[in-house]
Amino acid sequence: MEAPRAPVPDQPAPTGRNRAVDEPYSVELRCSPDGPGLVAAARAQARLDGHPGVVSIHSAHLDSDGRGSVQLGWAGSTLTGLIARRGASCGGLAGADVAQIGAEVASVLADAHGMRPPLVHGAIDHTVIRLDRWGKTRLDAFGAGCHGHLTATPPDDVNALLCMLHRLLRTDQHESDGKVRQFLSRATAATAGGALGARELAQALSTLSWQGHGFLPPGSSAVSSTGTEAGAADRVNGHSTCLTAEDRTAILGDELQPTPGCELPKGFVPLRRLARGGHGDVWLARDHLLARDVVVKQYRNNDALERELRALGHLDGHRASVERYLFAHGSAPAPPAIVLGWCEGGALASDHPWSPTELAHLGAQVADALGVLHGRGLVHGDIKPQNLLADRWGAVRLADFSVTGADGARGSPECSPRHAPPEQLDGGALTPAADLAALAATLYHLGEGYPPLERGDGTEALVARRLSGVKPALPQSMASLPGLSTWVMAQLSPDPCDRPNGGAAVAAATLRALVRPTPCHLNDNDAPAHPTGHGQVDLRARLATKRFAWPTLPRSGTALTALGSLVASLLLASVLVSRAWAGPSPAPPELSDPQTRAGLRAAMALPPPDPLSESRPTDASLSAAPSGSAVLRVTGRFEGRPWLVRRDDFAVTEGLVDDRPFAFGVVGPKGSIAGPTHSALIRSNQASLRLPPGERSDGAAVTSCVRVIGIDLPDDPSPALCWSR
Repeated sequence: MEAPRAPVPDQPAPTGRNRAVDEPYSVELRCSPDGPGLVAAARAQARLDGHPGVVSIHSAHLDSDGRGSVQLGWAGSTLTGLIARRGASCGGLAGADVAQIGAEVASVLADAHGMRPPLVHGAIDHTVIRLDRWGKTRLDAFGAGCHGHLTATPPDDVNALLCMLHRLLRTDQHESDGKVRQFLSRATAATAGGALGARELAQALSTLSWQGHGFLPPGSSAVSSTGTEAGAADRVNGHSTCLTAEDRTAILGDELQPTPGCELPKGFVPLRRLARGGHGDVWLARDHLLARDVVVKQYRNNDALERELRALGHLDGHRASVERYLFAHGSAPAPPAIVLGWCEGGALASDHPWSPTELAHLGAQVADALGVLHGRGLVHGDIKPQNLLADRWGAVRLADFSVTGADGARGSPECSPRHAPPEQLDGGALTPAADLAALAATLYHLGEGYPPLERGDGTEALVARRLSGVKPALPQSMASLPGLSTWVMAQLSPDPCDRPNGGAAVAAATLRALVRPTPCHLNDNDAPAHPTGHGQVDLRARLATKRFAWPTLPRSGTALTALGSLVASLLLASVLVSRAWAGPSPAPPELSDPQTRAGLRAAMALPPPDPLSESRPTDASLSAAPSGSAVLRVTGRFEGRPWLVRRDDFAVTEGLVDDRPFAFGVVGPKGSIAGPTHSALIRSNQASLRLPPGERSDGAAVTSCVRVIGIDLPDDPSPALCWSR
């Protein structure tokens, strides 16, 4: 049985409401007698979990008789409804609006096509594009294109999007729409020739949208209207993203085994504890039905639970807030819990000071979310770097609303004393101004590397200085953007009456204006440097430098100082931290080959894999023996070519697998992690591996994952093969 295409009505009735809070928490419910097919499509969409341009999948359920249901975030009406409402009077949409919609959808497709294996939508039209409550475009119905034996490709998605944009344009010949119409015609021809990919299309359409609305994009630079993604598209063509009949059988057969000592809501398996506090425990857990990781936040304090639910209900679907998926009522022995989206980048850190432009964009995003809360009469009450989480899509999300209170209520003593303003530290009433002052202190901390008034003499001394009215020094990190420094210092004034009084909405607009020039005329080649298509600047490159706490690379006694310098330069280019390697031998001649260097760089730049991944590579296989050895064999695209093996070792403690490796690197000639040396290059179709010990010295078990990187295909590694001992 094949996965049916789930119909998306123009105005699907929201179902499900959160009765525990003042504001209803609306969701959309889809049901089907073909439960495995429905869940298979939801699994495909859940691969883009947390993406700001995709309708979020909250939960899935399968009955014993094969029926299924999927709960999604409420994403508003479809483009069909918008066209119907505006078509009678306008005959379609204006060119700038069409370009903006196209840029947002193309940006989603670019991220989906860049996944491994690539995720292809296969059914782009105006019925799968939604307009959420925040006025943003979201793409729906991934997995709906899995029909028969036909496999859609990335160029098919781009071509379908261009055809749809053509139909959205106003039928009347408006002069302002001519440039968009002309570009769409050229882009369609370029797509037919394989010269235009989703990323280039998003950049070009984003430029047209900015031009149509009269703004200069931040960081303008030249961009071609034809793009250069043809090679990338060729590499991913032929990879099917549809689930097979065996996959659907596996979905029905999923049986979750509870972990002793940890009771989570049904359907979630704990991976590791993230935090333990006075309000309850926070767990990283696996949702096996949707094949993704989530955060399960348990509560022992009902007041904190209600505060969190109320705030999350108001911010439902906001791109600067953590995503809420499910509320589970407690039943002994499991306490009540909220299931949230997993922001795998973790809390923001100040170990690498942020640039003024990054701080302005970050502050504007957080101020947007605070504006929503303040407009509902709520104050977050604990803005600090630890409550700003980075997701994998380059967005920063506000988290932890357990101390959020009503405007005018007494502040919680649990707030961060290093970032809270004096009136909050003194036990005064919560006000929106306190949130903005704490946001300014957070930006100061991220830019300077330490919070305002920090002198290394302890928190009590810092609080005493703040309460006595001492003003912090000017932030040197913001000297190149004086407007940001002025705003931050004004918000850090000890007296609330001396601070700007425009509120969070004005703060967001002020911070954005610092990096967005006033309206002006554009040249045809002006384009955003890093468009996301989602109304925010992509911080992915910045966050990639802080995403993982990488373990120290092992030293090699036979590697050269010259080799160490080369490896260090390669790792720095990939924003990783390396250690120098030392040794007496001359540099191997193979490292002068650009392809080998590119392969080594790609292998070391790979992020850690998911040790619980259910992927089944078709071009690599692993045979492990009880003796402690294994043979890795390659076929298909890797056969007959030189290749490398990237290996990651994870600790397993009390049945919970760490999500960060304790060791990683390129497999050397002896089959273990030895660093990227010339001997690591494999030229046959198989390689011997030495499995890790059954236990580490600290008693933790070990799970290992390996991936194959072809020297001539460095950007297209195989999925991970994982095993445990």
